[in-house]
Amino acid sequence: MTLEKEQLDRLSKELTDAERAHTPIEPLTDRFLEITMPEAYAIQLRTIQSKVDAGEAVVGKKVGLCIRAAQE
Repeated sequence: MTLEKEQLDRLSKELTDAERAHTPIEPLTDRFLEITMPEAYAIQLRTIQSKVDAGEAVVGKKVGLCIRAAQE
């Protein structure tokens, strides 16, 4: 699957809006069955950047998937 830049931006905004409104949305992996890991990370980075742009601070990193046991 290849998501266009505009789709990645829209999905990031959708996640951010849902979080702010405390409203659940259908998982992106259910809607886009063939989404790739790079696309998922691109959405995540856009979401983080939008929060930083809004004045929030990054205070840590999640590294669980760097560990082989967590990947399995």
